[in-house]
Amino acid sequence: MTQIIKNPANPILDIVNIFPAYMDKDTPADILAKCLFYFDTIEACRTAIDTLRKCLPAHLRLLVQTFKSTLSETAKEQLWDQFNKGEILILCTTDAAGMGFTLNPSTEMEGHCM
Repeated sequence: MTQIIKNPANPILDIVNIFPAYMDKDTPADILAKCLFYFDTIEACRTAIDTLRKCLPAHLRLLVQTFKSTLSETAKEQLWDQFNKGEILILCTTDAAGMGFTLNPSTEMEGHCM
């Protein structure tokens, strides 16, 4: 499923709504939806990563990562593989994710465009 953000002036309002209302140190990772967020700039990705991680319990924070053009090709491949396997659940990216990387056909996720 792909969605356009409804609050473009403050997209974090839409993003935070994907999280369960309550999470704590015992919240399992599988409660989070796999999501791919597209941003216009690397700086916007960084802000989103920082904000999303602050909303999550400590043990879930590394499930949120950024995929950007400045990563080495090896790092991009590793990150994309981790996302396809479900080891990373939330990926914030610019159009770099659309350049030569394919989702596993069995991957169920939500896509959001900023």
